[in-house]
Amino acid sequence: MKKIEIKELKQIQLNILIEVHNFCIERGLRYSLCGGTLLGAVRHKGFIPWDDDIDIMMPRPDYNSFMKGFNGYKPHLICGAYENDKNYMFPHIKVYDKRTVLIEINQINPLGINIDVFPIDGFPESIKDTEKILKQFYIGRALLSYKISKGVLLSRKLRHYITKLLPLSIIQRNINNIIQKYDYETSRYIGIVCGRYLSKERFPRFVFSNFIELQFENFKCKAIEQYDIYLSQLYGNYMELPPYHERKSHHDITDVFWK
Repeated sequence: MKKIEIKELKQIQLNILIEVHNFCIERGLRYSLCGGTLLGAVRHKGFIPWDDDIDIMMPRPDYNSFMKGFNGYKPHLICGAYENDKNYMFPHIKVYDKRTVLIEINQINPLGINIDVFPIDGFPESIKDTEKILKQFYIGRALLSYKISKGVLLSRKLRHYITKLLPLSIIQRNINNIIQKYDYETSRYIGIVCGRYLSKERFPRFVFSNFIELQFENFKCKAIEQYDIYLSQLYGNYMELPPYHERKSHHDITDVFWK
């Protein structure tokens, strides 16, 4: 197998994003860059220099249509989702290049180089109920993490082995039920329930109502028009660079190869 360096990895991720964009345009599906990828587009016109991934988000109806229809669009790309693969071990979609292998610390069943696709779902009206639903999700996410992990600390071994006895289908079904508890179409507040920024992911639905184009590297991608509200809530003064010691990837990639 031929090793893939970071520059080539980013180009492969960008190629995946372009194909996802093309599919969404052809099918009339809404999507937007999100998280650090949207921040990168606004602040750097592309990747954050020290980052190594691409994240996008889709309203739940578009997300479901994408999940059901994307496989087969390009022969080398796979839409990984529990609904498509009962051995899939993530709470959201990953579109990956099956010609590659991406290995992360302690993870079994590695996928190829991929981009993350998150659903935009409903949030509760109150902050109290929001915190409750997020706590339920992260308990489920912890169980899933134990399930997919090869290594585990001694203090966590009991929980680890108990989790191994739980069928993956039960864990995934529980997570999906939690994420979709509040209906996207009727909720006043929406966002990425399975995101990493907890209650900061909860926005009035107008924030996700309109989409524009933003430059990302050499390509124009879709983004929410109200990106300033979104990025300010997630990152504060997002145009200010973080301290030098914080400029690092949050992923634990160990090796990336062409098959």
